[in-house]
Amino acid sequence: MKVVSRLATGVSLIALLSGAAAAETLYQIESAELNGLTLFEQVLTESTAVTVKPQLSTTATGDVGVLNQCLWSVIVTPGTDPVDLKPGKMICVGPQQEVLEATPQGVIEPFGACVDDCTSWSVDGDVQVTMSLSAPLSFSLQPRNERK
Repeated sequence: MKVVSRLATGVSLIALLSGAAAAETLYQIESAELNGLTLFEQVLTESTAVTVKPQLSTTATGDVGVLNQCLWSVIVTPGTDPVDLKPGKMICVGPQQEVLEATPQGVIEPFGACVDDCTSWSVDGDVQVTMSLSAPLSFSLQPRNERK
């Protein structure tokens, strides 16, 4: 009886995880570059997200209107010069008021400044952030959100 119960639980988990991995792309943007402006002045001493208001180049194609109501996080890890910069999630309110997410793929150009031999890092508000995209921006429904 325990074996059957565990097997059913395992099958349920696999079905749940495979459904989450196959998120449907609702909107897509093709662009060579993603730009943005930092929203706040921050001084970081550990790995932290910096909030950025994203913008696209004028040559972007696709569902560019999706970026009108988005925030993007860039994960900054001080300790080395240059600091480690990784793209985090972008959360948007879509054209039909749905909550969307995307994780941009590519390389972020250094921004901000190392402080105290890079044991901390600082950035002002309204600082330009530029990322060379290696794949289209693909937006899907946030997993906790359902379209009605």
